[in-house]
Amino acid sequence: MLLEKRSSEEFTTLFYCLGSLQKKNSKLFEELANKTVLTEVKSQLLKLSYGNEKQSKALIELSGQIGDSKPKSEQCKMKLRPVCKVTESLIKQVEKKKTVSAQDLSKILLTLEFEGGSTQYLYNQAKTFLFMQKEISQIYGIHLEDFNTQITQIANQVEEHIELLEDIKLKIAQNENNNKKDDVNHPVFRYQSPDSWITPVSGRED
Repeated sequence: MLLEKRSSEEFTTLFYCLGSLQKKNSKLFEELANKTVLTEVKSQLLKLSYGNEKQSKALIELSGQIGDSKPKSEQCKMKLRPVCKVTESLIKQVEKKKTVSAQDLSKILLTLEFEGGSTQYLYNQAKTFLFMQKEISQIYGIHLEDFNTQITQIANQVEEHIELLEDIKLKIAQNENNNKKDDVNHPVFRYQSPDSWITPVSGRED
């Protein structure tokens, strides 16, 4: 079966746009780290921000090694429309907040997980690149085996980020459980008014 030949520019554009997306993702996690009320996850959020910035540079550099395509921002938005939309929407939401509560952070992580977050998307793309090298070479004329090391490193880094996100979600859940325990353990006084503490003795004459 003959595969339809396609321009290698499409592929270099994809790498470049994935790099641009990871730069936005880095900004999102930096904002979350700066505004979260949970100090126990701040360092992990900063690690995610730094890691995404590193992936961004690696992907854009990889794009330059394969070709010289530098798409405009609007082109990347169209190519990665669902993922870009989610990331940009979350950045705007977080920028409007002075602080990010544990509940806010939990919702954001769930949105990234189930509504098209870039971390899982990039992981799937990297695995596809490694698995379909022969087909990609035939269609685009690009020998991805020459870039195996870089793509494998990116896939491994993203896998570490997925584990980090799971650990953050676990810490959020632990924080919520601790708060619930505190609420249960706080004593509740039957009488809130001091006047109610004094009960007149029946049958006593003044």
